[in-house]
Amino acid sequence: MHHANLDRIWWLWQGASPERIYEIGGPTSTSAPYGNLTLDYTLQMGNIGFTLPVRDIMDIRMEPSCYTYV
Repeated sequence: MHHANLDRIWWLWQGASPERIYEIGGPTSTSAPYGNLTLDYTLQMGNIGFTLPVRDIMDIRMEPSCYTYV
Protein backbone atom coordinates (compact mmCIF):
# COMPACT_ATOMS: atom_id res chain seq x y z
CA MET A 1 0.00 0.00 0.00
CA HIS A 2 2.92 2.33 0.66
CA HIS A 3 4.13 2.10 -2.96
CA ALA A 4 0.59 2.58 -4.29
CA ASN A 5 0.26 5.78 -2.27
CA LEU A 6 3.58 7.07 -3.64
CA ASP A 7 2.23 6.46 -7.15
CA ARG A 8 -0.95 8.34 -6.24
CA ILE A 9 1.01 11.30 -4.85
CA TRP A 10 3.14 11.37 -8.02
CA TRP A 11 -0.06 11.32 -10.10
CA LEU A 12 -1.49 14.24 -8.09
CA TRP A 13 1.71 16.23 -8.63
CA GLN A 14 1.63 15.50 -12.37
CA GLY A 15 -2.04 16.49 -12.57
CA ALA A 16 -1.43 19.87 -10.93
CA SER A 17 0.20 21.11 -14.14
CA PRO A 18 -0.11 19.45 -17.59
CA GLU A 19 3.54 20.03 -18.53
CA ARG A 20 4.62 17.88 -15.56
CA ILE A 21 3.40 14.62 -17.13
CA TYR A 22 6.84 14.00 -18.68
CA GLU A 23 8.98 16.05 -16.27
CA ILE A 24 11.76 14.02 -14.67
CA GLY A 25 15.36 14.43 -13.61
CA GLY A 26 18.02 13.46 -11.13
CA PRO A 27 20.65 10.76 -10.80
CA THR A 28 20.12 7.21 -12.08
CA SER A 29 21.87 5.68 -9.08
CA THR A 30 22.79 6.38 -5.49
CA SER A 31 26.32 5.09 -6.08
CA ALA A 32 28.96 5.61 -8.77
CA PRO A 33 28.91 5.57 -11.70
CA TYR A 34 26.18 8.22 -11.70
CA GLY A 35 24.11 8.97 -14.75
CA ASN A 36 21.52 11.59 -15.53
CA LEU A 37 17.93 10.35 -15.51
CA THR A 38 16.12 11.11 -18.76
CA LEU A 39 12.94 9.85 -20.41
CA ASP A 40 15.15 7.49 -22.47
CA TYR A 41 16.60 5.77 -19.38
CA THR A 42 15.79 2.05 -19.56
CA LEU A 43 14.07 0.37 -16.63
CA GLN A 44 15.41 -3.17 -16.32
CA MET A 45 12.59 -5.24 -14.81
CA GLY A 46 14.15 -8.68 -15.18
CA ASN A 47 11.64 -11.53 -14.83
CA ILE A 48 8.87 -9.39 -13.30
CA GLY A 49 8.07 -7.19 -16.29
CA PHE A 50 9.05 -5.69 -19.60
CA THR A 51 12.20 -3.62 -20.09
CA LEU A 52 10.89 -0.14 -20.90
CA PRO A 53 12.17 3.41 -21.21
CA VAL A 54 10.93 5.74 -18.46
CA ARG A 55 8.86 7.73 -21.01
CA ASP A 56 6.60 4.71 -21.56
CA ILE A 57 5.39 4.66 -17.95
CA MET A 58 5.17 8.37 -17.09
CA ASP A 59 1.49 8.62 -18.04
CA ILE A 60 -0.39 5.99 -16.02
CA ARG A 61 -3.42 6.29 -18.32
CA MET A 62 -1.45 4.96 -21.31
CA GLU A 63 -0.17 1.45 -22.05
CA PRO A 64 1.35 -0.53 -20.45
CA SER A 65 -0.17 0.80 -17.20
CA CYS A 66 -3.72 1.79 -18.32
CA TYR A 67 -5.15 2.88 -14.98
CA THR A 68 -6.34 6.02 -13.24
CA TYR A 69 -7.20 7.10 -9.73
CA VAL A 70 -10.73 8.16 -8.86
